[in-house]
Amino acid sequence: MNRTIKSAFAIGVAFAAATATADIRWDEDIDGDLSSDNFNPTLLSFGPGSNMVFGDTSPNPNLDPDYFTFEIPAGYELSSVIFEEYDRVNEQSFFAVEIGTQITDLGDPSGLLSALLIGSVPGTMQGDELLDDLQNPNVFGGFMGNLGPGTYTFWFQETGVETNYGFDFVLKPIPAPASAAVLAGGLLFVRRRR
Repeated sequence: MNRTIKSAFAIGVAFAAATATADIRWDEDIDGDLSSDNFNPTLLSFGPGSNMVFGDTSPNPNLDPDYFTFEIPAGYELSSVIFEEYDRVNEQSFFAVEIGTQITDLGDPSGLLSALLIGSVPGTMQGDELLDDLQNPNVFGGFMGNLGPGTYTFWFQETGVETNYGFDFVLKPIPAPASAAVLAGGLLFVRRRR
């Protein structure tokens, strides 16, 4: 194999390994309580692939919502949000996202990008993909496509009973446009003929 092909192969293997990892980015049992302050959410560091967040909320003795924020780096997008863990049966919890580093107004949801109740409706239960529900314009807000590079803040809240939950936020490279892929393939073909 020539050096160019070896280099391309090594980069591909390294990238595949990076995107295949499943990392727990926060676990309240280990890392402590996620922020209950919507103006100062817990800052999480996400990388390519799976980014797991596990937490718990309780309405007693005081309401304990969880707020966390993370940045999606340039060249990546949030392609999936899987509801990994939920210990309530026939219950619903509140789940929302806003662009930026905080949830700006708890009393006025107009600043939210999207919000929904999760937990008991088919499609929003444990094990389900939630990104498609957040994208749905029939819920509050909704948005088109995946979330691209930028900073986002998520809000999870349960007002009825103590609740344990987990989410898997999956970051993947933004797909190259088809024309760019064809151009890259053509350049590779020209390079190989030399």
